[in-house]
Order: sequence, then C-alpha cells, then structure tokens
Amino acid sequence: ASRLKALLMVKKIKESLKQSFTDEKTIQFLLQKLQKAQLYDGGWSWWDNGKSNIYITNYVVNALLSLRSNPAVEINIRNGLLYLQNNLSYLKKDEMLTTLVTMSNANHLIDYTSWIQKINFDSLTQYQQWLWIKLMQQQKLDYKKQLDSVLNKAIPGILGSIHWGEENYRWYNDAATT
Repeated sequence: ASRLKALLMVKKIKESLKQSFTDEKTIQFLLQKLQKAQLYDGGWSWWDNGKSNIYITNYVVNALLSLRSNPAVEINIRNGLLYLQNNLSYLKKDEMLTTLVTMSNANHLIDYTSWIQKINFDSLTQYQQWLWIKLMQQQKLDYKKQLDSVLNKAIPGILGSIHWGEENYRWYNDAATT
C-alpha cells in the first residue's frame, strides 16, 4: 500500500509536469495484490493468512481512495469501510479516531457525532488532536475551542517558523516532524 501511494503521487506529479509516467504496470500489479489480499470480512491483515487488522485496513482503504473511480476498487473500499464500521464499538479511542477519519475521508455516511462524543479531546496526543480537528472540519462540526487550544501549543522556531509536537520516539508525531 505504501508503494502504491508513492507511485500514485509520482504519477500525479508527472502528469502535472506534462511528463510521461512509466510505472503503470507496477501500479496495476500492486493494486491486484491488495485486492487479492482483502479478507472475506472486508478487512486486510498484516500477513498472508492473518486475521483482519484495524490499522492495516485503515491504511489500505486510504491508499485506495484515489483509485475509487475504478468500480472494482470501489467495491474493495466499500467492503473495507463496512468492516471498519462494524468494528467501531470494539475499538480503543485512538483506533476509533483513525477509523472515523478514514471513513470521513471516504465520505462514508454514518452518524459521526455520536462516535466523536466518545472521544475525550483532552486525552489525545497533539497528533490525535489534529486528526480530531480534521474530522470535525470534514463533518462541519464546531471545533473552534479545540483549534485555539492546539494553536496555543505552537512551538516557535529560531527563524520565525512554528511547529507542533512532543518529545518522543514516534515518527509521526515527534517534535521534529510535526
């Protein structure tokens, strides 16, 4: 899925630069691999013959979203979204937030408000708070107070820039990358 996402970005960049793209066969190969790997319940697993995993299913569904004009891919996405929706009530808050964002990215129709209310904003990491705000924006719900709270946590750089993050070892939300 990661390689597919990267190739799709390269393709988009090359198209905007009016350059030729030569990896279409690789995209189709990777797409077919992902489609074959989808499990009966609609999810994807870490490994062959594994059981469905929320994290991997979220990742794959997000990777496939830019290809949803393909009817077969749309079926994969729909089945993946149904798997995620069916498991919402069993998820921890971080998994629930990630799943709600994936479903919102895909314009999946559910009652987001009732699920969002189960997530305490103040208990989230800064990265998760940004995800929560993104979800609220996408769903056109009120998020001004929480946005102000996160904006007040901005860390100024020595050259006038600002960034957010926490001192930790997680690549996706440490102080150096956020």
